Amino acid sequence: MFTNVCNDSSENHLNHNSLKLDLNINSLLNQKKELLKPDPEWIGLFSDRIQTKLNESTEFMIDIGKFHNNQIGMTINELDTCFENLNEITASVGANLILLCRKQIDHSSNFYVYECLVRRKSKDDDFQEVRIAVVGNVDSGKSTLLGVLTHCELDNGRGLARQKLFRHKHEIETGRTSSIGNDILGFDSSGKIVNKPTTHGNAQQWSKICEESSKVITFIDLAGHEKYLKTTIFGMTSHSPDYALLMIGANAGIIGMTKEHLGVTLALNIPVFVVITKIDMCPANILQSTISSLKKILKSPGCRKIPILVESDEDVVISATNFVSERLCPIFQVSNVEGTNLDYLKKFLNLLCSRAHNFDNSPAEFQIDEIYSVPGVGTVVSGLSIKGVIKANDILLLGPDSLGNYHNVAIKSIHRKRLAVKEVRSGQTASFALKKVKKNEVRKGMMMLCPSLNPKSFWEFEGEILVLHHPTTITARYQAMVHCGGIRQTAQILSMNQNCLRTGDKAKVHFRFIKNPEYLTVGTKLIFREGRTKAIGTVTKLFVVNEVFDSVAKNYDLMNDFMSFGIHRYWKSEFIQKLRPYAGTKLIDVAGGTGDIAFEFLQYAKENGIPDCSVTVCDVNEKMLQLGRRRAKSLGIKESDCQWIAGDAMNLPFESNVFDAYTISFGIRNAVDINQVLAEAHRVLKPGGMFLCLEFSSQINNPLIKIFYDWYSFEIIPVIGELVTAQWNSYQYLVESIRKFPDQETFKQMIEMNDFKLVYYDNYLSGMTSIHYGYKPS
Repeated sequence: MFTNVCNDSSENHLNHNSLKLDLNINSLLNQKKELLKPDPEWIGLFSDRIQTKLNESTEFMIDIGKFHNNQIGMTINELDTCFENLNEITASVGANLILLCRKQIDHSSNFYVYECLVRRKSKDDDFQEVRIAVVGNVDSGKSTLLGVLTHCELDNGRGLARQKLFRHKHEIETGRTSSIGNDILGFDSSGKIVNKPTTHGNAQQWSKICEESSKVITFIDLAGHEKYLKTTIFGMTSHSPDYALLMIGANAGIIGMTKEHLGVTLALNIPVFVVITKIDMCPANILQSTISSLKKILKSPGCRKIPILVESDEDVVISATNFVSERLCPIFQVSNVEGTNLDYLKKFLNLLCSRAHNFDNSPAEFQIDEIYSVPGVGTVVSGLSIKGVIKANDILLLGPDSLGNYHNVAIKSIHRKRLAVKEVRSGQTASFALKKVKKNEVRKGMMMLCPSLNPKSFWEFEGEILVLHHPTTITARYQAMVHCGGIRQTAQILSMNQNCLRTGDKAKVHFRFIKNPEYLTVGTKLIFREGRTKAIGTVTKLFVVNEVFDSVAKNYDLMNDFMSFGIHRYWKSEFIQKLRPYAGTKLIDVAGGTGDIAFEFLQYAKENGIPDCSVTVCDVNEKMLQLGRRRAKSLGIKESDCQWIAGDAMNLPFESNVFDAYTISFGIRNAVDINQVLAEAHRVLKPGGMFLCLEFSSQINNPLIKIFYDWYSFEIIPVIGELVTAQWNSYQYLVESIRKFPDQETFKQMIEMNDFKLVYYDNYLSGMTSIHYGYKPS
């Protein structure tokens, strides 16, 4: 179970927007005289401090009635006078003062303290967003509660409220959520709920709610049934909720997926509060038994939470102010039919703050969670802005695609909660209409990134994981689903620092995605699950293509013999003959680190009496270049004839219009962005210069050859790589990259799209390899 994991308190990991009392401001409130009759100097100082604090945080708490001389409390009349004075000052700086709680000092006195909230008034579309994941076992009342909260109408006891949230016909028929639903609850700057039911029983439009709100609570309604667990985990990881609401039916108790969902929230370090529903239909002894069982679980070593029953306004304020930092777990007991205690829950929601970091000054990163095709608009993507600020008409990189490439995409328009906005900042969810992008070109888990990031895609990564449960043992080659941010994809264990893993074991594990490369960052939390197998961990290392070639450089040519049955030498000879060099030809050979093409080119020129030919070998991998230099020296090749330059094919370190010919052999399929490689090839070639590419192909015309070569590639080559070079993983990557490479016609079109003319290709061995060639227009 997920609840086996200890919960590190969230304050150690997040710079959250806390509601803790602001001591800098409260120090001005400790003189009774100034509160009752403030002078202009004091008003100016208090206004400045309020404004400074509001620039840091949209809301914070203050106490009225606590003084520096240990005097605590004022009469109600005095407190009301102070409240009115402070309310005028906060209003002058664009904020509201909200009375949260009137606290009596003791039962024998008439002295009180006011606990208040200062909240900045919203400006246009600048509302604070708080995301809450709603989890719990099936039939615990999750959708019903959200329907009651967001539509401001009590349930009729027969499922009226929940039907307003369901997205599919089968959900309405069964009453069970199977997908990720969303609804919103808005609070204005005075703390009042903005949502109002219309005459037809439906909620207001989201855009109307957001226009009137200073804070918007987004509820992420997740499925409670066991067979939809992967959907629930995807919702928890991809939507990055600030908090989790765990729903428990009072009559049913803690059953089914309740512990499982609680464990997920603990594993992801999400603060959780509990709502016990259906108290109107539950006998008192059953309710008490449910609460006792819940408290026992929350106090257990696996949770280490402090349960607190919320039964008053004072409990609400204590819970909200200490929710994250003190590991409190507030427990609410409500009835969706009678409305019992719903006001306490609403006040608590009003006080919750976003826990998101502020990364507005960082390059933009946007995670795609949903894709739509909207008639008259085109492709629309929605998700979470992780970093930076994105504005309409910005150009971002969309990817990675199945080949690991990123493509430019323009933002047509932006919506937040169906409200049109000009920009979206870090920590906010939004939808983007994209220019000239088809829906089938986008998938969940893709990213939109600032071009300055020069993003890479990763097939492989290392994670430090803890196995929470496995029936037997986990060994290399084991496959399971990885949930990591917006990514939900099967991955295989390639290796680990232990022979096998059992329940409770920790290890560093080398994973490889099965279907597509992904964009990852070190430090991201992950969940690894399959059936009853569950593990949690953190991404600790990323493996880029360059590291693969580091590991295979020494035996690269030998393994090429195995991969092509030695025929690659014939193909390379044909490759140079198609080049047809002439006197003074300047060739650039990209991804040619070991020098095969360079040496073949110089030998061809020598044998055919073609003078003054030279070649520049450019490769991103220094180990490959070192091997090539040693080979050139042993062959007696002069440095003036063959230069070795470290450089990226996507950003060549050369001036434009320099070379007469450009070659790339068995290298372009490993590029992060193939189109960028082609664009750079076009740039460095002189007008009339020739482009040639020799590459393995994914489309083999002879069925028998294709069956044999697929078997040989995926079953035999990695084994040979392990036996010859001790690099099973690297050669598994290399053969996978062949399968992901475009077919011959598609690649021809890509070359033409990058302004090459007279583009053709020739197949060899029924299309096992192809030579594509074309010319830069004169």
